[in-house]
Amino acid sequence: MTKTKSTKATKATKATKPTSTKSTKSKKVTKKVAAVAAPVVAAPVVAEPVVAAPAEVAVPTLGDSFAELLGHLQSLRSNLTKVTGQVRALQKRADRELKNAQKLSKKRSKRTGNRAPSGFVKPTKISMELANFLGKPKGTEMARTEVTREINGYIRAHNLQDPKNG
Repeated sequence: MTKTKSTKATKATKATKPTSTKSTKSKKVTKKVAAVAAPVVAAPVVAEPVVAAPAEVAVPTLGDSFAELLGHLQSLRSNLTKVTGQVRALQKRADRELKNAQKLSKKRSKRTGNRAPSGFVKPTKISMELANFLGKPKGTEMARTEVTREINGYIRAHNLQDPKNG
């Protein structure tokens, strides 16, 4: 073994010439020495935390888990109350808008409902002369709009329109 060490020492001497190789070799030597020393010390250190960790973690983990779940439930409850309030406000607003829309539709239906014709559109009895002129029987009831339409048709049919009036 001595020869091997001396051979390595010779290699280390050769490696000393280039600086980059020297630093790499010394690191490797240091690692080997540390690796041999570490397993003896590390074995008891590793064993102790592994045994101690589950015992310590198991008890607080349940308590922490319960506390975390209770906190989560509390936040969910507060979120639920907040969302419920928003839904109620939205429902109020929707009901109000629906009520206003129904009021407007009632007003419109009152205005535009089926009303009996009145005024110029209401049919009235026409005179005997007008009935003869239009070719209608005596005692006929006609709206004034219809009478106007019939007279305009007669004027066009007999070419009686004045060219000056357009």
